[in-house]
Amino acid sequence: NPDANSPSPTAELGNNPAARMPSSASGKSFSNAKRMALEQANAGKLKEALATLSVFYNAQDLTYEQQTDLIDLLDALAREVIFSQRHLLDVPYVVNPGETLEQVAKTCNVPLSILAKINGLDEQSALAPDRKLKVLQGPFRAEIVLDRSEMTLFLGELYAGRYPVSFGDEPTARPGVYEVQDKQRDRNYYSANGMQIPAKDPRNPLGGYWIDLGEELCIHGSPAVETGATNIGCISLSPLDAGDVFGMLGRGSQVSIRK
Repeated sequence: NPDANSPSPTAELGNNPAARMPSSASGKSFSNAKRMALEQANAGKLKEALATLSVFYNAQDLTYEQQTDLIDLLDALAREVIFSQRHLLDVPYVVNPGETLEQVAKTCNVPLSILAKINGLDEQSALAPDRKLKVLQGPFRAEIVLDRSEMTLFLGELYAGRYPVSFGDEPTARPGVYEVQDKQRDRNYYSANGMQIPAKDPRNPLGGYWIDLGEELCIHGSPAVETGATNIGCISLSPLDAGDVFGMLGRGSQVSIRK
Protein backbone atom coordinates (compact mmCIF):
# COMPACT_ATOMS: atom_id res chain seq x y z
CA ASN A 1 0.00 0.00 0.00
CA PRO A 2 1.88 3.12 -1.19
CA ASP A 3 2.90 5.41 1.68
CA ALA A 4 2.63 9.14 1.09
CA ASN A 5 5.58 9.83 3.40
CA SER A 6 8.07 7.71 1.48
CA PRO A 7 10.83 9.31 -0.60
CA SER A 8 10.40 10.08 -4.29
CA PRO A 9 10.75 7.23 -6.79
CA THR A 10 13.89 8.68 -8.32
CA ALA A 11 15.53 9.06 -4.90
CA GLU A 12 14.40 5.61 -3.84
CA LEU A 13 15.66 4.04 -7.04
CA GLY A 14 18.97 5.78 -6.65
CA ASN A 15 19.36 4.94 -2.95
CA ASN A 16 18.69 1.23 -3.27
CA PRO A 17 21.92 -0.77 -3.30
CA ALA A 18 22.52 -3.06 -6.23
CA ALA A 19 20.88 -6.43 -5.72
CA ARG A 20 23.12 -9.42 -5.09
CA MET A 21 24.17 -11.29 -8.19
CA PRO A 22 21.28 -13.65 -8.98
CA SER A 23 21.71 -17.23 -10.08
CA SER A 24 18.57 -17.30 -12.23
CA ALA A 25 17.72 -15.90 -15.64
CA SER A 26 14.85 -13.83 -14.25
CA GLY A 27 17.13 -12.49 -11.52
CA LYS A 28 19.66 -11.33 -14.12
CA SER A 29 16.83 -9.84 -16.17
CA PHE A 30 15.62 -7.95 -13.10
CA SER A 31 19.08 -6.49 -12.56
CA ASN A 32 19.04 -5.21 -16.13
CA ALA A 33 15.46 -3.95 -15.78
CA LYS A 34 16.33 -2.11 -12.58
CA ARG A 35 19.15 -0.27 -14.35
CA MET A 36 16.77 0.62 -17.18
CA ALA A 37 14.08 1.79 -14.73
CA LEU A 38 16.63 4.00 -12.97
CA GLU A 39 17.54 5.61 -16.28
CA GLN A 40 13.86 6.09 -17.14
CA ALA A 41 13.06 7.60 -13.74
CA ASN A 42 16.03 9.96 -13.89
CA ALA A 43 14.76 11.08 -17.32
CA GLY A 44 11.33 11.79 -15.82
CA LYS A 45 9.71 8.77 -17.47
CA LEU A 46 8.16 7.36 -14.30
CA LYS A 47 5.28 5.58 -16.05
CA GLU A 48 7.76 3.75 -18.26
CA ALA A 49 9.87 2.85 -15.21
CA LEU A 50 6.78 1.43 -13.46
CA ALA A 51 5.92 -0.60 -16.56
CA THR A 52 9.49 -1.92 -16.80
CA LEU A 53 9.39 -3.26 -13.24
CA SER A 54 5.73 -4.33 -13.01
CA VAL A 55 6.35 -7.40 -15.19
CA PHE A 56 8.67 -8.79 -12.49
CA TYR A 57 6.06 -8.69 -9.71
CA ASN A 58 5.26 -12.41 -9.97
CA ALA A 59 8.76 -13.54 -10.94
CA GLN A 60 9.58 -16.74 -9.04
CA ASP A 61 13.38 -16.80 -9.06
CA LEU A 62 14.37 -13.48 -7.50
CA THR A 63 16.51 -13.50 -4.38
CA TYR A 64 14.97 -12.20 -1.17
CA GLU A 65 16.99 -9.00 -1.53
CA GLN A 66 15.80 -8.52 -5.10
CA GLN A 67 12.17 -9.15 -4.16
CA THR A 68 12.37 -6.59 -1.35
CA ASP A 69 14.09 -4.14 -3.65
CA LEU A 70 11.44 -4.66 -6.33
CA ILE A 71 8.52 -4.01 -3.97
CA ASP A 72 10.13 -0.84 -2.59
CA LEU A 73 10.61 0.50 -6.11
CA LEU A 74 7.13 -0.50 -7.31
CA ASP A 75 5.44 1.12 -4.30
CA ALA A 76 7.38 4.35 -4.78
CA LEU A 77 6.66 4.50 -8.50
CA ALA A 78 2.97 3.58 -8.19
CA ARG A 79 2.51 6.29 -5.57
CA GLU A 80 3.72 8.93 -8.03
CA VAL A 81 2.45 7.56 -11.33
CA ILE A 82 -1.04 6.46 -10.26
CA PHE A 83 -1.96 8.14 -6.98
CA SER A 84 -0.37 11.59 -7.13
CA GLN A 85 -1.97 14.53 -8.96
CA ARG A 86 0.86 14.55 -11.48
CA HIS A 87 -0.22 13.84 -15.06
CA LEU A 88 2.11 10.89 -15.58
CA LEU A 89 -0.38 8.40 -17.03
CA ASP A 90 -2.06 10.51 -19.67
CA VAL A 91 -2.55 14.08 -20.78
CA PRO A 92 -4.83 16.12 -18.48
CA TYR A 93 -8.55 15.69 -19.04
CA VAL A 94 -10.25 19.00 -19.87
CA VAL A 95 -13.73 19.27 -18.37
CA ASN A 96 -16.58 20.05 -20.77
CA PRO A 97 -19.31 22.58 -19.82
CA GLY A 98 -21.85 20.96 -17.49
CA GLU A 99 -19.82 17.76 -17.11
CA THR A 100 -19.79 16.06 -13.69
CA LEU A 101 -17.03 14.10 -12.01
CA GLU A 102 -19.28 11.04 -12.11
CA GLN A 103 -19.55 11.32 -15.89
CA VAL A 104 -15.78 11.60 -16.21
CA ALA A 105 -15.35 8.51 -14.00
CA LYS A 106 -17.74 6.52 -16.21
CA THR A 107 -15.84 7.61 -19.30
CA CYS A 108 -12.59 6.39 -17.71
CA ASN A 109 -14.14 3.16 -16.35
CA VAL A 110 -13.03 3.79 -12.78
CA PRO A 111 -15.06 4.35 -9.59
CA LEU A 112 -16.01 7.94 -8.81
CA SER A 113 -14.32 7.76 -5.41
CA ILE A 114 -10.78 7.09 -6.69
CA LEU A 115 -11.02 9.89 -9.28
CA ALA A 116 -12.22 12.33 -6.63
CA LYS A 117 -9.52 11.29 -4.15
CA ILE A 118 -6.65 11.62 -6.61
CA ASN A 119 -7.81 15.07 -7.72
CA GLY A 120 -8.43 16.27 -4.16
CA LEU A 121 -12.14 16.79 -4.81
CA ASP A 122 -15.39 15.93 -3.08
CA GLU A 123 -17.40 13.38 -5.06
CA GLN A 124 -20.18 15.94 -5.53
CA SER A 125 -17.87 18.84 -6.44
CA ALA A 126 -19.08 21.03 -9.30
CA LEU A 127 -16.49 21.19 -12.05
CA ALA A 128 -15.62 24.43 -13.78
CA PRO A 129 -15.46 24.19 -17.59
CA ASP A 130 -11.92 23.76 -18.91
CA ARG A 131 -10.66 22.51 -15.52
CA LYS A 132 -7.88 19.99 -15.95
CA LEU A 133 -8.21 16.65 -14.14
CA LYS A 134 -5.86 13.74 -13.69
CA VAL A 135 -7.57 10.69 -15.14
CA LEU A 136 -6.93 6.95 -15.00
CA GLN A 137 -8.04 4.61 -17.77
CA GLY A 138 -9.53 1.66 -15.90
CA PRO A 139 -10.62 -0.71 -14.79
CA PHE A 140 -8.35 -1.78 -11.94
CA ARG A 141 -7.96 -5.53 -11.46
CA ALA A 142 -6.86 -7.63 -8.50
CA GLU A 143 -4.83 -10.80 -8.01
CA ILE A 144 -5.19 -12.76 -4.76
CA VAL A 145 -2.57 -15.38 -3.87
CA LEU A 146 -3.93 -17.72 -1.21
CA ASP A 147 -0.58 -19.09 -0.06
CA ARG A 148 0.79 -15.57 0.47
CA SER A 149 -2.42 -14.13 1.98
CA GLU A 150 -1.91 -11.18 -0.32
CA MET A 151 -3.94 -9.10 -2.76
CA THR A 152 -2.22 -7.08 -5.48
CA LEU A 153 -3.93 -4.40 -7.55
CA PHE A 154 -3.01 -3.47 -11.10
CA LEU A 155 -4.13 -0.70 -13.42
CA GLY A 156 -3.87 -2.48 -16.74
CA GLU A 157 -0.39 -3.98 -16.58
CA LEU A 158 0.90 -1.42 -14.07
CA TYR A 159 1.41 -2.44 -10.44
CA ALA A 160 -0.81 -0.33 -8.17
CA GLY A 161 -0.25 -1.70 -4.65
CA ARG A 162 -0.49 -4.79 -2.46
CA TYR A 163 -2.52 -5.56 0.64
CA PRO A 164 -2.47 -8.37 3.22
CA VAL A 165 -5.71 -10.36 3.40
CA SER A 166 -7.12 -13.02 5.70
CA PHE A 167 -9.58 -15.75 4.85
CA GLY A 168 -12.73 -17.04 6.47
CA ASP A 169 -14.91 -19.98 5.55
CA GLU A 170 -18.14 -18.16 4.63
CA PRO A 171 -17.38 -19.54 2.07
CA THR A 172 -13.73 -20.54 1.60
CA ALA A 173 -12.04 -18.62 -1.24
CA ARG A 174 -11.58 -20.81 -4.31
CA PRO A 175 -9.07 -20.38 -7.14
CA GLY A 176 -10.59 -18.95 -10.29
CA VAL A 177 -11.22 -15.78 -12.24
CA TYR A 178 -14.11 -13.67 -10.97
CA GLU A 179 -15.69 -10.32 -11.78
CA VAL A 180 -17.01 -7.70 -9.39
CA GLN A 181 -20.81 -7.96 -9.53
CA ASP A 182 -21.76 -5.36 -6.95
CA LYS A 183 -20.34 -3.32 -4.08
CA GLN A 184 -22.01 -1.78 -1.06
CA ARG A 185 -21.15 0.34 1.95
CA ASP A 186 -22.48 -0.50 5.41
CA ARG A 187 -24.12 -3.83 4.71
CA ASN A 188 -25.82 -5.96 7.37
CA TYR A 189 -24.04 -9.25 8.10
CA TYR A 190 -25.95 -12.53 8.13
CA SER A 191 -24.26 -15.73 9.34
CA ALA A 192 -25.03 -19.20 8.01
CA ASN A 193 -27.04 -19.96 11.17
CA GLY A 194 -29.19 -16.87 10.71
CA MET A 195 -27.47 -14.49 13.14
CA GLN A 196 -27.63 -10.84 12.04
CA ILE A 197 -25.22 -8.04 12.91
CA PRO A 198 -26.38 -4.56 11.83
CA ALA A 199 -24.26 -2.57 9.38
CA LYS A 200 -23.17 0.08 11.90
CA ASP A 201 -22.34 -2.40 14.68
CA PRO A 202 -18.55 -2.28 15.34
CA ARG A 203 -18.60 -6.10 15.53
CA ASN A 204 -19.87 -6.39 11.93
CA PRO A 205 -17.36 -8.66 10.12
CA LEU A 206 -17.84 -6.78 6.85
CA GLY A 207 -16.42 -3.61 8.37
CA GLY A 208 -18.45 -1.22 6.24
CA TYR A 209 -17.22 -2.45 2.84
CA TRP A 210 -18.56 -5.36 0.74
CA ILE A 211 -17.50 -6.31 -2.80
CA ASP A 212 -19.48 -9.14 -4.40
CA LEU A 213 -17.49 -11.49 -6.66
CA GLY A 214 -20.38 -13.81 -7.44
CA GLU A 215 -20.56 -17.52 -6.57
CA GLU A 216 -21.07 -16.45 -2.92
CA LEU A 217 -17.52 -15.06 -2.69
CA CYS A 218 -16.82 -11.53 -1.52
CA ILE A 219 -14.08 -9.14 -0.44
CA HIS A 220 -14.86 -7.09 2.65
CA GLY A 221 -13.47 -5.10 5.54
CA SER A 222 -13.06 -6.28 9.12
CA PRO A 223 -14.69 -5.47 12.47
CA ALA A 224 -13.85 -2.17 14.14
CA VAL A 225 -13.39 -4.02 17.45
CA GLU A 226 -11.70 -7.31 18.32
CA THR A 227 -14.35 -10.02 18.46
CA GLY A 228 -12.21 -13.11 19.00
CA ALA A 229 -14.12 -14.86 16.22
CA THR A 230 -12.15 -16.84 13.66
CA ASN A 231 -13.03 -17.99 10.16
CA ILE A 232 -15.77 -15.36 9.88
CA GLY A 233 -16.38 -13.84 6.47
CA CYS A 234 -14.68 -14.62 3.18
CA ILE A 235 -11.74 -12.46 1.98
CA SER A 236 -11.01 -9.81 4.59
CA LEU A 237 -8.95 -6.60 4.47
CA SER A 238 -8.00 -4.24 7.29
CA PRO A 239 -10.40 -1.29 7.71
CA LEU A 240 -8.03 1.17 6.01
CA ASP A 241 -7.09 -1.18 3.17
CA ALA A 242 -10.73 -2.11 2.60
CA GLY A 243 -11.53 1.53 1.92
CA ASP A 244 -8.67 1.81 -0.58
CA VAL A 245 -9.58 -1.37 -2.46
CA PHE A 246 -13.30 -0.49 -2.43
CA GLY A 247 -12.38 2.80 -4.08
CA MET A 248 -10.43 1.12 -6.88
CA LEU A 249 -12.43 -1.97 -7.82
CA GLY A 250 -15.66 -1.28 -9.67
CA ARG A 251 -18.37 -3.39 -11.25
CA GLY A 252 -16.73 -5.46 -13.96
CA SER A 253 -13.24 -5.40 -12.42
CA GLN A 254 -11.51 -8.76 -12.73
CA VAL A 255 -10.36 -10.55 -9.59
CA SER A 256 -8.22 -13.65 -10.03
CA ILE A 257 -7.59 -16.03 -7.13
CA ARG A 258 -4.79 -18.59 -7.21
CA LYS A 259 -2.92 -20.83 -4.81
